[in-house]
Amino acid sequence: MNRILTVSFITVFLTALLVGGAAAAEWTPVTVTDFDGNQVTLTEKPDKIISLAPACTEIIYAVGAGDRVVGNTTYCNYPEEAKSVEKIGGFSTISTERIITLCGGNSIVFANPENGKESLDYLKQHGCTVVVIDMKSVDDIYKAIDLIGTAVGCKENADKVNADIKSSIEEISAKAKAAPGKTPTVMHALSIDPYYISGKNTFQDELISLAGGVNAFADVDGWGIVTLERLLIADPDIILTDAGADRAVPGFDSLAESFRKEHRLSTLSAVKNDKVFVVDADIFDRGGPRVVEALETLVKIIHPEIFGEAEQTTAAQTPGFAVIPVLGALLGAALLLKRR
Repeated sequence: MNRILTVSFITVFLTALLVGGAAAAEWTPVTVTDFDGNQVTLTEKPDKIISLAPACTEIIYAVGAGDRVVGNTTYCNYPEEAKSVEKIGGFSTISTERIITLCGGNSIVFANPENGKESLDYLKQHGCTVVVIDMKSVDDIYKAIDLIGTAVGCKENADKVNADIKSSIEEISAKAKAAPGKTPTVMHALSIDPYYISGKNTFQDELISLAGGVNAFADVDGWGIVTLERLLIADPDIILTDAGADRAVPGFDSLAESFRKEHRLSTLSAVKNDKVFVVDADIFDRGGPRVVEALETLVKIIHPEIFGEAEQTTAAQTPGFAVIPVLGALLGAALLLKRR
């Protein structure tokens, strides 16, 4: 992980523990505008926090409010402390009744649109203070960190985290853009047969650009399916495939091997040149403080001559290897959503 960001995370966390008691006595009411455009006024400092999205959970801990989290989703697996918090369901299968039970007093719920409008409306109707966060770009990450930090009384910490992220991204992207040689085309794949990929207006597309690459499917808006013929014509120089640290879907970590072993793809430049890489979806697809780590990983793949070689993942390193030609677009979409 980027050393600047790591040091910042530890410093902010320890500082929050030391000054938390003194700051609790002082609170000036604040009004925040969430990603749905709703204004939420907090007259008292939240003493109980519930997170309904992994990215929100990471931000809450990064700004120093993790000790107040009383509930999060089964996909909230970072930092380590988040794993021991009471789970209130999956990303799109939250238990509204359990959340309502956890609410009360000065509580706040950080949610994502994919939790379901009906569920979020139900929570609001039952007195829960809900703030919607929906990060689809790096700028959205900065906005979310500032919003969450402000809402939980950690604005100064949030400003520090944002400053560290911006500084690191600017430094890395400047080196990547100055790299000699051609700009490689990059494909980010979530499934094979059908080929479900990240197009323009996605978080992954922005990371590819910042790392000094070009999205091989920049003409696809959002996440979508491309045909085998279209993939062969695009002929990406580099293929990125998702793998999650929690291995929630058996065999999914073998997606990279599926591309390497599929005979119809043997003519692709990325396959012939051994440029099929695994990226940790919990980092690469989750807009949050670890965006610097995602970018560092990507620049090592795209420009190893400057940043050093990225580690390859092979079938021998991948538990439960099996070719998975029928995962399908719905699986790809579901895996992407649970990272957000």
